[in-house]
Amino acid sequence: VPAASKPLNDAVGSKDKELVTYPVGHAGIVASSRSQKEIAPKVAKWLLDRSKN
Repeated sequence: VPAASKPLNDAVGSKDKELVTYPVGHAGIVASSRSQKEIAPKVAKWLLDRSKN
């Protein structure tokens, strides 16, 4: 439920953050085909762009 998770974004102290919502349930965010095609790559890119190699 976005209303339950959006306040977490305000609790993050970093200014380097991004709030993204998808119309999927809690299991769909990791197990759906959409997750594998869209969400996981977006999260991976966000992390890779900020990792120290």
